[in-house]
Amino acid sequence: MAFAIGFPLAGLAQQGREDAEQLEQLRDEASTRQVLLEEKATRTQTQIRNLQVSLIDVAARIDQQNQRSVIAEDHLFRLQQKETVQTKALLADQMALRQVLAALQRSEMSPPPPLAVSAGDMLAAVRANILLGATAPELQSRAKTLQKSLIELKAVRVEIQTGQQELEQQMAALDIEQVQLQSLLGQRQKLETELRGDARLASNQVRTLSERAANVRELIRQLEAEAQKSTPSLKPNATPSQPVLAPRLKPGRQRLVASLGPVWHSPTGRFTDSRGQLELPVQGLVLARFGEAENPDKIGGMVIRTSRRAQIISPYDARVAFAGKFRNYGRLLILDVGEGYHMVLSGLAVTYVVKGQTVLAGEPVGKMVDRRKPAPEFYLEFRKLGQPFDPEPWLKKAIKAG
Repeated sequence: MAFAIGFPLAGLAQQGREDAEQLEQLRDEASTRQVLLEEKATRTQTQIRNLQVSLIDVAARIDQQNQRSVIAEDHLFRLQQKETVQTKALLADQMALRQVLAALQRSEMSPPPPLAVSAGDMLAAVRANILLGATAPELQSRAKTLQKSLIELKAVRVEIQTGQQELEQQMAALDIEQVQLQSLLGQRQKLETELRGDARLASNQVRTLSERAANVRELIRQLEAEAQKSTPSLKPNATPSQPVLAPRLKPGRQRLVASLGPVWHSPTGRFTDSRGQLELPVQGLVLARFGEAENPDKIGGMVIRTSRRAQIISPYDARVAFAGKFRNYGRLLILDVGEGYHMVLSGLAVTYVVKGQTVLAGEPVGKMVDRRKPAPEFYLEFRKLGQPFDPEPWLKKAIKAG
């Protein structure tokens, strides 16, 4: 009897040990997969950081190349204007010269009056000869001026031809840089997709927020509330395991890069320390400044006229809080730079980033429309706790007003 009872108990014990071993094996395999995934995520983050550095370098070269192209285009335009003025002046000189020459020819074809004529006719003939004699030096001077104008016009046309060739070379070089930029952006987007599994969710959130918010202030408030919900609460005296962002102000200062996963912590650096140190997102001519009543729809920021296809960079290390179309702003980017500060960028034709992504100062985030007339207009706005304030004191370079 005891043997009969002991046998099934032994069998159960054996089965339990086998189940435990199987569970242990499954746990080890899961742990191994977790380690491999973490290592892959770390490698992906490193690759993304390297791509960000490359993107910043390419963006700087594109900006320089674009400025050279703008200068070449402006120089060519002024040469063409000069050619138009000189051509009109030349035609006017030719007409005047023809009239004088015609008068001389008529005078030479008319014989001098006979002696037996009235004193009045004789006096008129003498006056005509004196006038024609005085006209000869003027004709010579006009001929020299005409010849000089022809030489100058020819030189301008040669310069125009050279300028057109130079502009074509600049645009070709710019296109090469743009191809490299697009390649880098494609690589980064692929890595972001591998690293972030919530891209589709973020896109749906952008659409939902756009529909719910009535204005930018309300949109930022909703974004802040959403960020607080998605950020895990820390225990007292606890600190994040990894610093996320630091301002990129001086070349010698260490920059801490974001953990590019879905969880984001506030920057360790202070945005308030960057006053007077920020680069403009795009080079151009300022059409309206903060608070100017002439532009009632956009008095909360700056309006900048840009060149066609001008690229837009992030002025500061930031998290993309919003990327998409919004109300009358068109394609809109909101960059969260910490401490309750946000940058609002609009007027872009194309954006390179998505909601939740992190960007570094100088990294390209989009570009303007490919159009000369009317010239593209970019809108920049800084906000603190949803309220707009003057961005100009925060910018490094002196701004030229339009």
